[in-house]
Parts: sequence; C-alpha cells; structure tokens
Amino acid sequence: MQKENIKITETGCTFPNIAQTKYLELNEDTTAFANLNTEENKYILYSNIYNDFSEKDINKIRKNYIKIKSYKSLGVFLELYKNKKNESRKIISKSNKSRIPFN
Repeated sequence: MQKENIKITETGCTFPNIAQTKYLELNEDTTAFANLNTEENKYILYSNIYNDFSEKDINKIRKNYIKIKSYKSLGVFLELYKNKKNESRKIISKSNKSRIPFN
C-alpha cells in the first residue's frame, strides 16, 4: 500500500486492523485503518480471517469496488479493493507462500 501511495487512513477495515499501527507492527506509528463503511471508504482491505465482515458487506464490496491487489497463502487471502467511484487501476495478484505482507 505504501508503494502505491494508498493511505491506511483512507482504507476501511475491521478488527484487528482498526487498531493503531503501533500495536500491530510494534512501532511508534499511531495511524490506523478507517472503520469499515462500504458506502464511503476509498479503499477496503478484506480477508477471510476477519470476522466482522457481514455477508451484506462482502456483497456490497464485490458490487461497488474493484479488486486491485490480492495475496493468498495456505488458505488465507487478503484483498485490497478500490471504490468504483474513484479511478480504476489494474488488478495485481501475487502469491506468497511464506507470509502475507500487509504494506
């Protein structure tokens, strides 16, 4: 996300990623992902390990957002979506068997 200049403050997510970055990456960064709002978030970070995405949320994301990045490893996936209201960009997929990068 840093490489693409996508701010986490503009990216909707759910627990545990809505905590300040300092608690997730053990540093002094106090920024945090935005709370999930499937109508307004510029970007949404979704994973099958997050429990707070309802079926309704997932359907709205797939309807109103474009998947721009996807990581998969050992049955776990992490997908970054961009709101269709904003300019679209190419879908980029990457498989990483050792770990799933978050930025």
